[in-house]
Amino acid sequence: MTGVIVLALTGVLGFGTSGTPVLTLLRNGPGPRPAAMGEAWTALADDASALHWNPAGLGQLRDYRLAAQHHEWFGSTRDELVQLAFPAGAGALALQLLYSGERDIEYWNERNEPGGTFSTWTTLAGIGYGGTIAGRWHLGLGLKGVYQSLHTSSGYGGGFDIGFLGRPLDFLSVGVAGRNFGVVRYPGAWEEMPAEVGVGVRGRWRELVGTLDGVLPLDGRLEYRAGIEYRPVRLLALRAGYRTGPADIGSLGWPGGLTAGLGLEAGGIGLDYSVAPNGPLGTIHRLGIEARIPRRGDGIVHIRTLDRPTMQPLRARVVLEGVTELAADTRRDGKLTVTGLLPGRLLIRTACPGYEPRIDTLHVLGDREQYATLALTPLEYGTVWGTLYDAATGQPIGGTIVYRGPVYGEQLVPGNTGSFALRDLPAGRYRFEAFGPESDWLPQSCSLDVVPGAITERSFRLAK
Repeated sequence: MTGVIVLALTGVLGFGTSGTPVLTLLRNGPGPRPAAMGEAWTALADDASALHWNPAGLGQLRDYRLAAQHHEWFGSTRDELVQLAFPAGAGALALQLLYSGERDIEYWNERNEPGGTFSTWTTLAGIGYGGTIAGRWHLGLGLKGVYQSLHTSSGYGGGFDIGFLGRPLDFLSVGVAGRNFGVVRYPGAWEEMPAEVGVGVRGRWRELVGTLDGVLPLDGRLEYRAGIEYRPVRLLALRAGYRTGPADIGSLGWPGGLTAGLGLEAGGIGLDYSVAPNGPLGTIHRLGIEARIPRRGDGIVHIRTLDRPTMQPLRARVVLEGVTELAADTRRDGKLTVTGLLPGRLLIRTACPGYEPRIDTLHVLGDREQYATLALTPLEYGTVWGTLYDAATGQPIGGTIVYRGPVYGEQLVPGNTGSFALRDLPAGRYRFEAFGPESDWLPQSCSLDVVPGAITERSFRLAK
């Protein structure tokens, strides 16, 4: 699906056409968190800055976001940015306002004489929406208008961004985005914005997040970007990254692609900082603050977990996904109450040692109390007993038994007896493999049904 979207963006958006891009500040996206991770943000885009990086990421937001950022560029260039995102329907709507200015620029007349200084400035206003199209798949669209003052002339124009983001696996996200497709009108000419197409992946392993992007400007060559974020504790995030563009690494040297930063979060307020060296041009600093205000509804769900044979309360682990994300244990009486839920789908995963896990789906109405009674079935166990024999002599031999089924594992078989016993195996169908004591023995395999409360016998005769 990602490939189809890339091809669509390539054809529909005029990929590969010639042009003279202006407003190059749009090539350096907003946000200290993306900047610290090498601007590899296409498949992550999980905060208010998603409006720039991939508007489809707005479909992931479940709460209100208000962000303010300050960027220190080269010389006297400064950026001030305000972003707002709030849930709406099956996604979120976002607004942004950017002001970028540079003051005290010297100019010279035709006789090469200093003529004083002047200032330039640019404003950008944007609006976008990202929504869920199916489960973990999102689409988004953003619109932007710009005005630029260049001392003796000015320009105005507009453009759009479009994106797709999906999470096929719990630990993996993919994203595709077309950014800055539009034109700017200057006296006597129309100029193209610095359009680009980005494709990215995001992986998560425990507290570590890794991102990788490929970005192709319509007027340039392919750039690679990568970043990592690690949270040793919940309140602290450490970030680093590398990018081969948009700065010319060949001129700045390889350190010019490095990025780093950190973030602090407490009480719904996040403070982020990033730094990026750019060789002789100087160092770029970005500072931002973002407030997260939970969106609450009127829905209440009462969950109760029970032991199925006795229907007695059972303490179990419950993981919720969908209209809310929560992992908690039910109390001794098997009860758990979740409040402030909005309408939508709620996925309930329930697990308890010694019981079969289960997955349930509840449609939360969002305006009333609802109940979910979850009865867990105890696992039933059986035993497998057997012996390994030499097929030629009929004598017991040692080796290894490997089994895969409701559970999997392996057991060494002693050579003096050649016998093995696998006790307390959860009932079900298993695949068994028997291996001899050395690699020159031919392995043997079979399928067995482990019957609750019974002993299943199986012997293996192995040949060299």
